Amino acid sequence: MTRSVVDSFPELVTSAASAGTIQALRLAIPAAAAWVAAAFAVGWSASTGLRAGVGSGILAVAAWGAFGRYAGRHRGGLDAPPVVWLSVVQRIVVAALVCASGAFFAVAWRVAAISNSPVARLAAVHQTAYVDLRIDSDPQPLVGRDGRVRAAFAATVLRVDDEVGPGAFRLHVPVFVVARDPGWFTVQPSQRVRATAHLSPARERALEAAVADVRGPPTIQSGVVWWQALAGAVRRGVQRAARSLPAGPRGLLPGIVDGDTTQLAPDVQADFATTGMTHLVAVSGTNLAIFLGAWLGLLRRLTYRRRWHLLFGVMGILAFVVVARPQPSVLRAGAMGLIALLGSTIGSRLSALAVLSAASLLLIYANPALARSYGFALSVIATASLLVGAPPLSRWMGRRIPAWLAAATAVPLAAALGCAPLIVSFTGRVSVFTVPANLLAEAAVGPATILGILTGAVAVVWPWAGSVVAHLAGIPCAWIIWVAHFFARLPGATMRWPSGFGGALSLAVVEASAVLAIRGLAARRRRRTGKPRTGPLADARFATPALTGSIARDWPVSD
Repeated sequence: MTRSVVDSFPELVTSAASAGTIQALRLAIPAAAAWVAAAFAVGWSASTGLRAGVGSGILAVAAWGAFGRYAGRHRGGLDAPPVVWLSVVQRIVVAALVCASGAFFAVAWRVAAISNSPVARLAAVHQTAYVDLRIDSDPQPLVGRDGRVRAAFAATVLRVDDEVGPGAFRLHVPVFVVARDPGWFTVQPSQRVRATAHLSPARERALEAAVADVRGPPTIQSGVVWWQALAGAVRRGVQRAARSLPAGPRGLLPGIVDGDTTQLAPDVQADFATTGMTHLVAVSGTNLAIFLGAWLGLLRRLTYRRRWHLLFGVMGILAFVVVARPQPSVLRAGAMGLIALLGSTIGSRLSALAVLSAASLLLIYANPALARSYGFALSVIATASLLVGAPPLSRWMGRRIPAWLAAATAVPLAAALGCAPLIVSFTGRVSVFTVPANLLAEAAVGPATILGILTGAVAVVWPWAGSVVAHLAGIPCAWIIWVAHFFARLPGATMRWPSGFGGALSLAVVEASAVLAIRGLAARRRRRTGKPRTGPLADARFATPALTGSIARDWPVSD
């Protein structure tokens, strides 16, 4: 390596950093390390997780010292690696080890608290007990082996009283509840109930103390807190207002607004799965971006004070999370929104990929169970695919087709390429028409979301007017259903592919090979014509836009 190359390397690194690449990597790699660590540690004992955390911390200290000694011995030599580059690698490696150590400790602490609880000990011997529960999620229908429908939901045990043991214990441990009585479908999050439950060991690799098979109806001990009551009223308002719509839009409208798919027809669900459109009823970044853009746009017309924008923006995000329920994709979108709002308020220039990484890291620490959540993984991967892949794809296609069509096509194409390996690992199928289906449906998502939110808000105070707005929202919902039905009925709508890790890896290799082949063709054409690089992902390193100014304008939309 010549002196000129060595001297020029810091400028290259500085140029990359100015585009946000180094900043994004400093957060993306540590966040990924914490995610992987938490995913493994969830299946370990507390002692194993504790040892892994200590080991990662020791490795972080050793790596910091090793990088420092290496840089000190080779500083100034012609063959030495550039100090700027070495410093960047040192910080990223050490940060990754520290974040992984923190994830190991976070999981170990939760595993210890759960495994040592009285509920876990009773579940180990399949004991029946009286339990006081706090409802943490909406009951969902679960069909048992006998064909009977049961209510399934997450809850927290606050008190357990063994029927044959020494007495009652007050505690705070999560459980998964399966209730046979239909009265359990009426309970709401934050309510406290008492019931008799048969406790059995928790599901594999789940951060919960037991599976509680509840017998008999719930005994309500306390009502719903006011914010959950208001959120429940909005959700019920959307359902009531949509009752007069045709079957398809009647089930889809609540799904788009708040993720409630209990009324969605089975044939519509099948069409969405076939065409890769199920993300439309998994409330996430797209819905929050539309809602927050409209909300902040209204605020800008009412006041120009930035501090009020931050306050009401945070209130809007929290309200959205409560109404849509804290599903993994909703939590990811909400965390990104809060970080982006804070950054824009203080004038900090943050790349969207850095915001995604920070949000993922914080959520993994707060709730390590998300590390093994399929929905959370899809949400993060889809968002990262849009941020990294959509801009260069749009620029590349924009040289061949109209710019507006290139920008619109790049979004579903990038998301499809990024999520396909994970989806195929579970389903064993590849949706062939997912890009054109999502391209045609996306134009109706915004109107359906805005009108759906307006339906819920109006229906709470004026049900008749809410029904009128719901009929307007039913128009874009009907279009989305028609698009899904049309593409799902085309020959070859899905293609079989091996499932599991092997299938995901093979599909990722095929996608990467296709991208490299296209780039190779573009390179040969460039050598013949002397034109600059035009292949897809040619500038992917610099494809993370900065989140500054208007959140509505620069929001990283995702599914």
